[in-house]
Amino acid sequence: MGVTTTTFWPLPPFSALREARRQHADYEIEDAELHAAEQADARAGFEALVAAGIGQVAIGSSAAEWLCRWAVPATPGLEVSGPVRPWRERWQERPVVTAKPEAGSSWLAPFREQADGAGAPALRAILPGAHYWMDVAFDEHFASRAESCAAFTERVAAEVRALVAEGVTRLQIDELALGHRPEERDHARAAVEAIVEAAGEASVVLGLGAPAADVLAAVADWPVAGFALDVSADGLEPEALADLPGEKTVLAGVGGEHGDAASIGARVEQLRGALGDERLTLAAGSGFEYLPSDEAERRLKLLIEAAG
Repeated sequence: MGVTTTTFWPLPPFSALREARRQHADYEIEDAELHAAEQADARAGFEALVAAGIGQVAIGSSAAEWLCRWAVPATPGLEVSGPVRPWRERWQERPVVTAKPEAGSSWLAPFREQADGAGAPALRAILPGAHYWMDVAFDEHFASRAESCAAFTERVAAEVRALVAEGVTRLQIDELALGHRPEERDHARAAVEAIVEAAGEASVVLGLGAPAADVLAAVADWPVAGFALDVSADGLEPEALADLPGEKTVLAGVGGEHGDAASIGARVEQLRGALGDERLTLAAGSGFEYLPSDEAERRLKLLIEAAG
């Protein structure tokens, strides 16, 4: 049983990046200077994770604001909206579809280079599923959601092929809108099937967040190696995972922002009992990067200790 990270930047930003973000927000530095600070922070974060004993680090994210910062500029046909407030009173930018999304440059290549330079022993790339990316975007181009999903599928598949060509062998495709869009699950499945085909021999897991039982049941037979799930908080209980097909692995996020440090050990034992070590990979739970620095480091140590 290994320990990995569920999102890129699983540690809170270091002080230098926090200051650079403040300066950028106040128009004291240009985009290029913020980009350099982000790259330096990424390298330092990877080095810290490797030193802590994390066996596999993640590059990428499906968060809308992260996609706007990195994936949208690398995708002709997409632009960035002004800040909107889609949920939880948190202002965010969102992708805007102005033409068919095309395959531009790889948005994850710079982070793969940072992780390699930090000596990360293994990489897992996190990408938005085509259906989820479509769902968080404002569509000003396509006449139907099916057509839009098909176009996003081509873009994600192109990024997957570029990563596989660079030697990335573990991929996570996040489909996080299946709960509130059940009528569109066929679109999402077709997209996942096409992306798995593009991945070739690379291993693909489906990221679902903390799904309801009906979502987990609906995707149990999808053609992926396993599922990335968050079990930090009550809701999706570890025992429920025992019903998944025996060949499916589970990457289980524990101790994220919706959980607490005290429950990490018990959660890990429940997961082991339900799945066994062979099918289980532990991960820092979702939202880990939003925790205070001291708390994030404490939870990371507890997770590594629980993994044995």
